[in-house]
Amino acid sequence: MPTLNDYLVLSAILFTIGTAGVFVRRNLITILLSIEIMLNAGQPDVCRLRRAPSARPTDRSSSSS
Repeated sequence: MPTLNDYLVLSAILFTIGTAGVFVRRNLITILLSIEIMLNAGQPDVCRLRRAPSARPTDRSSSSS
């Protein structure tokens, strides 16, 4: 199973490809497609971080109020 680090690396690679496409290409359609790749680069992070266990404890029954 891929780890959180794998998803972060994948997103960084996709964002880099999109950024290179924006700066290298002159065609409007290609620039828009590159921006779409940049926006889609965040999707694996969002999906994976939603499933990652949080650092905060979930059991609050032992706290004194």
